[in-house]
Amino acid sequence: MAQTTLDTPVDVLNYALTLEHLEYAFYRDGLDQFTADDFTAAGYAPVVYDYLGLIRDHELEHVDTLISVIESLGGEPVAEATYDFGYADVAGFVGVAQALENTGVAAYQGAAADLIDEDELLTAALTIHGV
Repeated sequence: MAQTTLDTPVDVLNYALTLEHLEYAFYRDGLDQFTADDFTAAGYAPVVYDYLGLIRDHELEHVDTLISVIESLGGEPVAEATYDFGYADVAGFVGVAQALENTGVAAYQGAAADLIDEDELLTAALTIHGV
């Protein structure tokens, strides 16, 4: 399998955008599939659904911000792909959310340490990572 190289700031930003597309699609589609009542019926506090909605909204902000920055640099933002997250119920959705968030945090930490050498891009990546 060939290794992808990230040679330019746009490459790095598109790498981040790929992750943000995935996370936004996950929360958007999951919260479209399940209601707040589904979460409470599965034993979660009512506020969990609301918090997941806030996370979804943050992920959309990340997508929009990255698209804007990529375009401002003259780049072409990657498109959202089609995903199958493999969950069938609320508990499965929450389990995938946990794994996805852990993966996202690790990806940003790795990119910040190894791929981003411009101060403005590093600040943007760490800001998204912190949210």
